[in-house]
Amino acid sequence: MISKNFYDLDYQEKDHFYDFLKKFKNDKSPAVKNMWDEDWKHKNYTLPYLLYNTDRFKEPKGSFFVYYDNADVAACAGVYTSEFNPFITLTGVRLLIGYNYRHKNVGINIVFPHHRQWAIEHDQKMVVISFNEYNKNLSQIFVRQRLGEKVKVEQKLNDPKKMFYNGYNYLDYPVRIQNTKQWVVYEYLDTNWVYDWQEIKYE
Repeated sequence: MISKNFYDLDYQEKDHFYDFLKKFKNDKSPAVKNMWDEDWKHKNYTLPYLLYNTDRFKEPKGSFFVYYDNADVAACAGVYTSEFNPFITLTGVRLLIGYNYRHKNVGINIVFPHHRQWAIEHDQKMVVISFNEYNKNLSQIFVRQRLGEKVKVEQKLNDPKKMFYNGYNYLDYPVRIQNTKQWVVYEYLDTNWVYDWQEIKYE
């Protein structure tokens, strides 16, 4: 599987990517409504609006990647330096995985390691995955196999390229990110650096 930065796509590739987003327009997941709308130019919460009208996913602040399995779009997700601390990177932002790839651990094995490497190359000290209230239980995916079977955390940390190689941290209270209540899991890339999450605790 290969990745391309959205801003490096040609017109045809962008149209192909939009077709990928449109496939989910009838999906009942709360997250999907943020990915595409035919009137996206006037809806600032949609992914295309953010890509065209903000610098959130533009270098050096961030990137948005489209992941390909040969000619098929398999997934997409963005990464960017947080607005609350210049040394913290948010990963897996607007992550969307194609229906045919959801059983292949694309997020764990491809997207998040890729974003972690982006953070390392941009001299970041922490990587974060954030979850909304409705999907915060997904945070357990990194310490559990599907069907709820427990796995030892050590088994997930034996590859230095994988997310949470330096340790899995779960915050037991919500924080405010992009003016939204979020739950986070995180890894210190610099284990000598400390961030006080109380600074953005959701009240």
